[in-house]
Amino acid sequence: MSSYIPWNDIRTILLGSYVIDPSLVAFPNEIFQNPEPPTMWVSVEATSNMLDPIELVGGVWQEEGTAYFNIMVPAGFGTDDARKLAKDISNLYRSLPPERPVIYRGGSIGNAVMADTEGMWWMITVSVDYIYDDMTTHT
Repeated sequence: MSSYIPWNDIRTILLGSYVIDPSLVAFPNEIFQNPEPPTMWVSVEATSNMLDPIELVGGVWQEEGTAYFNIMVPAGFGTDDARKLAKDISNLYRSLPPERPVIYRGGSIGNAVMADTEGMWWMITVSVDYIYDDMTTHT
């Protein structure tokens, strides 16, 4: 799981965009109902790839992690819309100003899979890597 500031930034960027209706975005431990009738939606997760931050000079701790955007499409609906949304999501995190608290670098659109055992959903995942320099003082 990522720390609060990167998570909040990831969430704010996605919800502040027009790439998907916010009611079609699922976040961990928040109530979400699969859309009815079935339509495309996104499940968002973020992890810190480091168990312990790296201490940098001046008391700065660096967190490196990855945001995952699992695009869910009803099985049999094709892949074009999901691929477009995957590209739109990845574009949201590109070329943001460097003075931001969270820097996004690299990412990928992964292989697609059937997302559940009943074969109702097909999923493609967008991953976006981030770096966050935490300057919080610890007393």
